Amino acid sequence: ENRDLQSKSSIIDSLSSSLSDLSTKADALGTISDFLSYTGSSSNDSAVEITTSGDSIPGSYEVSITDIAYAQRTYSNGVADKDAALSVADQTFDITIGATTTSLTVAANSTLQDVADAINSSEADVTAGIFYDGSNYYLQVVGDETGAASAITFADSGLGLGMTNTVQAAQDATFTVDGFAVTSATNTVSDVLPGTTIELKAATTSADVSLARRWASRGNV
Repeated sequence: ENRDLQSKSSIIDSLSSSLSDLSTKADALGTISDFLSYTGSSSNDSAVEITTSGDSIPGSYEVSITDIAYAQRTYSNGVADKDAALSVADQTFDITIGATTTSLTVAANSTLQDVADAINSSEADVTAGIFYDGSNYYLQVVGDETGAASAITFADSGLGLGMTNTVQAAQDATFTVDGFAVTSATNTVSDVLPGTTIELKAATTSADVSLARRWASRGNV
């Protein structure tokens, strides 16, 4: 009878050990998204780059880029001396992006650099600097965000900056995936193909994108 109890106890211990080992391996396996991984490739990396995740769907897709997204870049009128006072009286300088206007007070005798510093210290989503072409200095203002919705307009009360020389307009990226037209405010697009990030790098080009499944081992499962 004792032998039967010992035998049954041994069987239970063995079964418990097997269940524990199975549980450990199940934990290591995790979810199907963890177990499956995907690889993405592009026939033209200079135009399109691909990053995949466990939610990707295998297949081959044609991506054709018409425009990539840009942030606006605008220059002021030129001044010969960047340290010269722009106005002997207090003035205002307004930056409007969408429905948001940032109004700056520019103190009397402020220079071009003072205006750039005031812009960079403000909450406007732009970055300012001074550009020199060898003869004149220009206030350069660049939007912090790409896309047409981030277009910028300027106004000043008497600084004479102009800010009408926009050499790069704010624009959206426009492209097609399998012939379907897509518009994006940025060049990094992650909501078109499931689990896949498309990085747009060059316009008027196309690429064939392939997404393939590969099995990934987890530990010693």
